[in-house]
Amino acid sequence: QGWSDLSAKGVAGLGKLLEEHQASAELQEAAAARLGVLLAEAVKSGAAPGDDGVAPRLLAPMLIDLLKRFPRDAGVQRAGC
Repeated sequence: QGWSDLSAKGVAGLGKLLEEHQASAELQEAAAARLGVLLAEAVKSGAAPGDDGVAPRLLAPMLIDLLKRFPRDAGVQRAGC
């Protein structure tokens, strides 16, 4: 299932989903890929650190946390870089 809610509430919901399924490398890999794209787009567009869900200050910690969960999973690491 896809995730497309880019509001602050939606990003918080994604964080909760990642925590609930933290044992699933496949879900973490998919999320890493999506977070990486969103983070790159937010930085490129100069997203302000407001309460927007795509603000780098909200996305970066989530991406770092999931990369730490699977340090030896090449798919997760590749998707998040």
